[in-house]
Amino acid sequence: MSASVKYYALLSLISCLLLLSCKKENTPAAPTSPEVGTSWTYIYKTFSASGTLSTTSTIRYRAISEETLGGEKWLKLVDSASNPVFYLKVKTGGLYQYANNASQLLCKDPAVVNDAYTSYNGTANEDFVVTNTNFIVDLPYFNATVTRYTGSRAGNVNDILWYNKDLWLAKMEKYVQNTFTGVWHIDKRWELSEIQY
Repeated sequence: MSASVKYYALLSLISCLLLLSCKKENTPAAPTSPEVGTSWTYIYKTFSASGTLSTTSTIRYRAISEETLGGEKWLKLVDSASNPVFYLKVKTGGLYQYANNASQLLCKDPAVVNDAYTSYNGTANEDFVVTNTNFIVDLPYFNATVTRYTGSRAGNVNDILWYNKDLWLAKMEKYVQNTFTGVWHIDKRWELSEIQY
């Protein structure tokens, strides 16, 4: 066998071994945004009328389907008893929720500090203001970079939301008025402890 034939045979053998050892990537890339099948686990805290911690538990929300509402597809999130919690969708301008039979801006993105908008949230219109951007929030899940929104009604803080485009609602707080003292205080807090796509 001539030297050139040996050289080409060796080169062919090495090429075949390299091709066989390379695996094709059959696994799709992990999603970078919630979709059907995503679940969020939160540490859920309730507070007394004085604003002190009352209870701590774990709750889980799941995205179980896409539903068409108002001519658009919305991700349906339910709690552990399968009660609808949110209908959410990312669109131009940020994270929207379907509420009061319409698309409502929940978390403006991109946003700058002091951006303001009015949106229907819960049972009535709420005035939101962007209070922080690129803010690191300490979560049980991990420290996440978020944008923070404060929602008010009649000048009183009603909600504070922390949004991250990959996690969506990373943290939420709900405020209520003490009927005896008239003072507004924190009532509930959700802090993300796990997300599964």
